Amino acid sequence: MITSGAMVYEGDIVLHAALVTLLWASLGGLLSVLISLAGTPPTRQRDRRKSVTAQFAIAFGVLWLLIWRLHAPVNIAVAAAFAVAAVPLAWEDAFTQRLPNRLIAIMTALVGGVAVAGALLTADLEPLLRAGAGAAGCLLFFALIYVLVPSGLGGGDVKLAAPWAAVLAWFSWPALLSGLFVGWFTAALIHVGVRIFGRPRSTVPLGPCLIAAAIAALLLVGDDGVMTG
Repeated sequence: MITSGAMVYEGDIVLHAALVTLLWASLGGLLSVLISLAGTPPTRQRDRRKSVTAQFAIAFGVLWLLIWRLHAPVNIAVAAAFAVAAVPLAWEDAFTQRLPNRLIAIMTALVGGVAVAGALLTADLEPLLRAGAGAAGCLLFFALIYVLVPSGLGGGDVKLAAPWAAVLAWFSWPALLSGLFVGWFTAALIHVGVRIFGRPRSTVPLGPCLIAAAIAALLLVGDDGVMTG
């Protein structure tokens, strides 16, 4: 009996290792495609390799943190779908101050597809409905700011709002509100710092601030969606 149990346990370990390897291989391949689509400067091959290497390192570091913090497979899948597209987007916005439509479309498709599949697999529609409501509400909120204060947001920021909000709302409303507050507050602090240090005409991209705030919120709330210190 002990031998049989050991064999089952070893079989479970092998299966788990295979699934993890497949997950990382898939995410790595997807990340490669997204980074190539970003087309971030500079154009020199050596600098391009450094850019790609840095994005891979950041993305895989974020993914490991999310897998370490989250335990429910569906939650990990939703967060990972967001993270693999978020890193190239944040990088692109930080260096070129633009959020490519193709990357936002891929993020939206990934997050939406995984969220719908997760809700169907778990037979729990509440997170999906909350994600949809959060995405619609934030999209409307960002669009109003874009119309009323054109200099405050870019069109890419408005498009990013939907998938960004959907991921946070999937976990909980406090996660969404925290991400929204921290993202905007961080951008405001950086803007003030830039003005203090003598570059008043420089613009601060909102995308990296929102994405960093979202990752931080996901790590704080965990599977239960409750903010912890």
